[in-house]
Amino acid sequence: MKNHHHLKTSIFALALLVSAVRLLAVYQYDSNGSGAIVHNVGGWFDIMQDSIMTIKYYSPASKYGQDVQFGYFTFNEGGIQNQAELEIKANATVSLGEFAAGDQVGFWLSSAKTPEQILYSVKEMNVDGKDYFFSGLTNKGETYWTFGDKKWGKGDVIAFVIGGQPAGSPAVGQPLPGVLASLILGGSAVCGLRRKKAKAA
Repeated sequence: MKNHHHLKTSIFALALLVSAVRLLAVYQYDSNGSGAIVHNVGGWFDIMQDSIMTIKYYSPASKYGQDVQFGYFTFNEGGIQNQAELEIKANATVSLGEFAAGDQVGFWLSSAKTPEQILYSVKEMNVDGKDYFFSGLTNKGETYWTFGDKKWGKGDVIAFVIGGQPAGSPAVGQPLPGVLASLILGGSAVCGLRRKKAKAA
Protein backbone atom coordinates (compact mmCIF):
# COMPACT_ATOMS: atom_id res chain seq x y z
CA MET A 1 0.00 0.00 0.00
CA LYS A 2 2.89 2.32 0.89
CA ASN A 3 4.58 1.56 -2.42
CA HIS A 4 1.32 2.43 -4.22
CA HIS A 5 1.17 5.76 -2.37
CA HIS A 6 4.81 6.50 -3.20
CA LEU A 7 4.15 5.70 -6.86
CA LYS A 8 1.16 8.11 -6.97
CA THR A 9 3.26 10.83 -5.33
CA SER A 10 6.09 10.24 -7.79
CA ILE A 11 3.76 10.39 -10.80
CA PHE A 12 2.17 13.60 -9.45
CA ALA A 13 5.59 15.23 -8.99
CA LEU A 14 6.70 14.15 -12.45
CA ALA A 15 3.51 15.55 -14.00
CA LEU A 16 4.13 18.92 -12.33
CA LEU A 17 7.69 19.05 -13.62
CA VAL A 18 6.68 18.10 -17.16
CA SER A 19 3.94 20.75 -17.17
CA ALA A 20 6.38 23.38 -15.93
CA VAL A 21 8.97 22.51 -18.57
CA ARG A 22 6.30 22.68 -21.29
CA LEU A 23 5.23 26.14 -20.13
CA LEU A 24 8.83 27.27 -19.95
CA ALA A 25 9.42 26.07 -23.51
CA VAL A 26 6.47 28.15 -24.72
CA TYR A 27 7.77 31.35 -23.18
CA GLN A 28 11.45 30.87 -24.04
CA TYR A 29 11.01 30.97 -27.82
CA ASP A 30 12.83 32.34 -30.83
CA SER A 31 12.75 32.54 -34.61
CA ASN A 32 13.96 28.96 -34.98
CA GLY A 33 10.48 27.45 -34.69
CA SER A 34 8.13 29.30 -32.34
CA GLY A 35 6.28 31.15 -35.11
CA ALA A 36 6.15 34.37 -33.03
CA ILE A 37 9.15 36.04 -34.72
CA VAL A 38 9.58 34.86 -38.29
CA HIS A 39 12.39 35.58 -40.74
CA ASN A 40 11.28 37.07 -44.05
CA VAL A 41 13.37 36.28 -47.15
CA GLY A 42 13.39 40.02 -47.83
CA GLY A 43 15.93 40.44 -45.03
CA TRP A 44 13.78 41.38 -42.04
CA PHE A 45 11.78 39.72 -39.25
CA ASP A 46 7.99 39.72 -39.10
CA ILE A 47 6.48 40.02 -35.62
CA MET A 48 3.50 37.65 -35.62
CA GLN A 49 2.40 38.35 -32.03
CA ASP A 50 3.23 41.07 -29.48
CA SER A 51 6.77 40.19 -28.38
CA ILE A 52 9.89 41.35 -26.60
CA MET A 53 12.67 40.70 -29.12
CA THR A 54 16.25 39.86 -28.15
CA ILE A 55 19.50 39.01 -29.85
CA LYS A 56 22.32 36.83 -28.50
CA TYR A 57 25.72 37.54 -30.02
CA TYR A 58 27.32 34.47 -31.55
CA SER A 59 31.01 35.08 -30.94
CA PRO A 60 32.58 32.33 -33.12
CA ALA A 61 31.29 34.17 -36.23
CA SER A 62 31.80 37.74 -34.98
CA LYS A 63 34.82 40.00 -35.31
CA TYR A 64 35.18 42.21 -32.25
CA GLY A 65 37.76 44.86 -31.53
CA GLN A 66 37.04 47.08 -34.52
CA ASP A 67 35.07 50.29 -34.95
CA VAL A 68 31.56 48.94 -35.44
CA GLN A 69 28.08 50.34 -34.94
CA PHE A 70 25.15 47.96 -35.06
CA GLY A 71 21.43 48.35 -34.50
CA TYR A 72 17.90 47.67 -35.65
CA PHE A 73 15.08 49.53 -37.31
CA THR A 74 11.36 49.12 -37.94
CA PHE A 75 9.82 50.04 -41.25
CA ASN A 76 6.73 49.89 -43.43
CA GLU A 77 5.80 50.97 -46.96
CA GLY A 78 6.53 54.56 -46.01
CA GLY A 79 10.14 53.77 -45.06
CA ILE A 80 12.06 53.50 -41.76
CA GLN A 81 9.88 54.37 -38.77
CA ASN A 82 12.25 53.91 -35.82
CA GLN A 83 15.86 52.92 -35.36
CA ALA A 84 18.31 52.44 -32.51
CA GLU A 85 21.87 51.38 -31.85
CA LEU A 86 22.58 48.23 -29.83
CA GLU A 87 25.36 47.47 -27.37
CA ILE A 88 27.91 45.04 -28.80
CA LYS A 89 29.39 42.62 -26.28
CA ALA A 90 30.72 39.12 -26.83
CA ASN A 91 28.24 36.35 -25.85
CA ALA A 92 25.80 38.92 -24.44
CA THR A 93 22.02 38.84 -24.86
CA VAL A 94 20.53 42.26 -25.60
CA SER A 95 16.86 43.26 -25.62
CA LEU A 96 15.53 45.33 -28.51
CA GLY A 97 12.38 46.10 -26.57
CA GLU A 98 8.72 45.36 -27.22
CA PHE A 99 7.17 45.06 -30.68
CA ALA A 100 3.57 44.72 -31.78
CA ALA A 101 2.12 42.09 -34.09
CA GLY A 102 2.56 43.30 -37.65
CA ASP A 103 5.85 45.14 -37.05
CA GLN A 104 8.76 44.53 -39.44
CA VAL A 105 12.24 44.59 -37.88
CA GLY A 106 15.48 44.86 -39.83
CA PHE A 107 19.13 45.43 -38.85
CA TRP A 108 21.88 47.84 -39.91
CA LEU A 109 25.65 47.85 -39.63
CA SER A 110 28.38 50.47 -39.97
CA SER A 111 31.98 49.22 -40.04
CA ALA A 112 35.40 49.66 -41.65
CA LYS A 113 34.51 46.89 -44.10
CA THR A 114 32.35 49.32 -46.06
CA PRO A 115 33.52 52.83 -45.10
CA GLU A 116 30.97 55.59 -45.54
CA GLN A 117 28.23 53.07 -46.29
CA ILE A 118 25.65 51.76 -43.84
CA LEU A 119 24.65 48.18 -44.61
CA TYR A 120 21.05 47.08 -44.18
CA SER A 121 19.67 43.57 -43.80
CA VAL A 122 17.09 44.55 -46.45
CA LYS A 123 19.28 44.61 -49.58
CA GLU A 124 16.99 47.01 -51.46
CA MET A 125 18.00 49.65 -48.91
CA ASN A 126 21.72 49.24 -49.66
CA VAL A 127 23.30 51.84 -51.95
CA ASP A 128 24.88 49.13 -54.13
CA GLY A 129 21.80 46.87 -53.97
CA LYS A 130 23.90 43.98 -52.66
CA ASP A 131 22.86 41.43 -50.05
CA TYR A 132 25.13 41.46 -46.99
CA PHE A 133 22.80 39.61 -44.61
CA PHE A 134 23.17 35.83 -44.37
CA SER A 135 22.32 32.90 -42.13
CA GLY A 136 24.36 30.01 -40.77
CA LEU A 137 24.23 27.34 -38.08
CA THR A 138 25.87 27.64 -34.67
CA ASN A 139 27.79 24.77 -33.11
CA LYS A 140 24.54 23.97 -31.25
CA GLY A 141 22.47 23.81 -34.42
CA GLU A 142 20.76 27.19 -33.94
CA THR A 143 20.26 29.54 -36.87
CA TYR A 144 22.35 32.69 -36.58
CA TRP A 145 22.33 35.84 -38.74
CA THR A 146 25.35 37.82 -39.82
CA PHE A 147 26.50 40.78 -41.89
CA GLY A 148 29.27 39.74 -44.25
CA ASP A 149 30.55 39.28 -47.79
CA LYS A 150 32.39 36.39 -49.50
CA LYS A 151 35.12 38.87 -50.45
CA TRP A 152 35.82 39.38 -46.77
CA GLY A 153 36.79 35.73 -46.34
CA LYS A 154 36.04 34.85 -42.72
CA GLY A 155 35.49 38.51 -41.92
CA ASP A 156 31.82 38.48 -40.92
CA VAL A 157 31.51 41.55 -38.74
CA ILE A 158 28.68 40.59 -36.42
CA ALA A 159 26.65 37.44 -35.87
CA PHE A 160 23.66 36.88 -33.62
CA VAL A 161 20.78 34.54 -32.79
CA ILE A 162 17.25 35.95 -32.63
CA GLY A 163 15.17 35.28 -29.53
CA GLY A 164 12.24 36.68 -27.57
CA GLN A 165 9.27 36.16 -25.30
CA PRO A 166 5.66 37.38 -25.12
CA ALA A 167 5.08 41.07 -24.45
CA GLY A 168 4.42 41.83 -20.79
CA SER A 169 6.61 38.94 -19.59
CA PRO A 170 9.16 39.25 -16.76
CA ALA A 171 12.84 39.91 -17.49
CA VAL A 172 14.23 38.13 -20.54
CA GLY A 173 15.55 34.68 -19.76
CA GLN A 174 13.68 34.30 -16.47
CA PRO A 175 10.89 31.77 -15.87
CA LEU A 176 7.41 33.18 -15.40
CA PRO A 177 6.23 33.24 -11.74
CA GLY A 178 3.73 30.44 -12.36
CA VAL A 179 6.37 28.29 -14.01
CA LEU A 180 8.85 28.93 -11.21
CA ALA A 181 6.22 28.02 -8.60
CA SER A 182 5.45 24.78 -10.46
CA LEU A 183 9.14 23.90 -10.61
CA ILE A 184 9.54 24.56 -6.89
CA LEU A 185 6.40 22.58 -6.05
CA GLY A 186 7.46 19.67 -8.24
CA GLY A 187 10.96 19.71 -6.77
CA SER A 188 9.53 19.76 -3.22
CA ALA A 189 7.38 16.72 -3.95
CA VAL A 190 10.37 14.80 -5.28
CA CYS A 191 12.47 15.78 -2.27
CA GLY A 192 9.67 14.70 0.07
CA LEU A 193 9.47 11.33 -1.64
CA ARG A 194 13.21 10.83 -1.29
CA ARG A 195 13.05 11.63 2.45
CA LYS A 196 10.24 9.10 2.97
CA LYS A 197 12.25 6.42 1.13
CA ALA A 198 15.34 7.24 3.22
CA LYS A 199 13.37 6.85 6.50
CA ALA A 200 11.81 3.60 5.31
CA ALA A 201 15.29 2.23 4.57
